[in-house]
Amino acid sequence: MKLDILQGKTSKRIVVFIQSSISANGAGLTGLVTNSGGLTWYYWREETGNAAGTIVNIVSATRGTFTSSGFIEIDSSNLPGFYELGVPNAVLATGATWAVMMLQGAANMVPCPVEIQLTAYDPYNATTLGLTNLDAAITTRLAPTTAGRTLDVAATGEAGLDFDNIKDASGAHTLTNIRVPNVTLTDTVTTYTGNTVQTGDAYARIGLAGAGLTALGDTRIANLDATVSSRSTYAGGAVASVTGSVGSVTAAVTVGTNNDKTGYSLSAGQLFIKKNTALANFEFLMVSSTDHITPKTGLTITAQRSIDGGAFAACANAATELSAGIYVINLNASDLNGVVITFKFSGTGADTRYLTMVTQT
Repeated sequence: MKLDILQGKTSKRIVVFIQSSISANGAGLTGLVTNSGGLTWYYWREETGNAAGTIVNIVSATRGTFTSSGFIEIDSSNLPGFYELGVPNAVLATGATWAVMMLQGAANMVPCPVEIQLTAYDPYNATTLGLTNLDAAITTRLAPTTAGRTLDVAATGEAGLDFDNIKDASGAHTLTNIRVPNVTLTDTVTTYTGNTVQTGDAYARIGLAGAGLTALGDTRIANLDATVSSRSTYAGGAVASVTGSVGSVTAAVTVGTNNDKTGYSLSAGQLFIKKNTALANFEFLMVSSTDHITPKTGLTITAQRSIDGGAFAACANAATELSAGIYVINLNASDLNGVVITFKFSGTGADTRYLTMVTQT
């Protein structure tokens, strides 16, 4: 097996797989302990040169706890052949870029080589890879060579531009075709030269008479009401009375001869539903929920009402069928004891009917 480990790393535990030499399918060898007959552990480092490998005095260990030269089987039942080693610090010491280890010699054991690349960085350090000068190196590369030429970076990470320093060796230049979606003023706005000042009627905004409305003054505003009145005044002769029918309610309208906005009247109480006053024979249509058009007959109606935004509650009286999908209900005073009343009528097989009315107080 091959591993990348930081030079000088200490208290390092690794896991190796020791294969059985007598297994037809290459299964792991189980049951090895520190004093298994013939079991040896050697290591050799790059700078060792012509010297022989160094033997490791194998000792017992506890799984999950570093013990130098420790050797212990992990799980003979579920992980047969896997053993945990406590690599001696001397194997990983600085001064070499690689080292090798070999475990062998036990009965029925296939030799287990381990190759270790001793890196100058820590492959298991997710922050800086163990490179202590990384931040300093990046800062050095990004630092400006001339004081004042800094990159404006916001606290949340966005990079900005210092427009005062956008120039070349010959000096500052006028920026053209620069589109700025959002502008925050940080200084006083001075007069923009080179353009005609926008004044007079052509640029006046509609509002109260005053500054900026030099030609649209009080006179025009004062004449607005008179102009509207003249367009709406009845110009004909005297009309004694006009009677018209709205549904089942008849309204009588009397027009005077003075041609002004007075003289028009409705008989009191003819067109309004009264608050907190019973209303008999209130009719409504129910249609089929299949085609949403055909009147639905034979329904048992659930009648509810919401008063002034309150929750829907049952109406005081039940609704009955009139004919042809028209149903009728006698609304109790308690059903109309509010300003805005919404009625909800529902029945199986029919679209729910919502009706909202505003009462007269």
